Amino acid sequence: FLEAASLGYLMRDADGQPYRQDFGGFLAGTIDLFNSEAKDWYRDEMIRNMVELGLGGWMADFGEYTPLDMLTSDPLHDLEAEERHNQLPVQWASCNREVLEASGQLGHVVPFMRSGGLGSSKYQVLAWAGDQNVDWSLGDGVASTVI
Repeated sequence: FLEAASLGYLMRDADGQPYRQDFGGFLAGTIDLFNSEAKDWYRDEMIRNMVELGLGGWMADFGEYTPLDMLTSDPLHDLEAEERHNQLPVQWASCNREVLEASGQLGHVVPFMRSGGLGSSKYQVLAWAGDQNVDWSLGDGVASTVI
């Protein structure tokens, strides 16, 4: 967070400060994936801190968590609130795809995504149905997603 904030790579609030949002018990910032420098930086961080550590995949979720009052890092080239909200999941899918392509791990590492938007499926490797129970029940357990 501190490194991304110091580089100006986080989405911002109306006061120009990094937008902090509750992700279910902890506050986090969101990388401004509309900023190509920020997206490239984050792609490289993901390669170093995930792919090169040997992860075989990850849950690339929460692309849909874009409040309408969250702004890009560049106020002169910001999008309308609804467009920004709808396009961030596409940018997030694209970023994950770039991680795989840049690291040469496409087909070997599998991020799975629940969030999406128009155009994101061309970047996704695996779509995930969402939060299941932590059992094998057919109603809403892991077994309901395997099929």
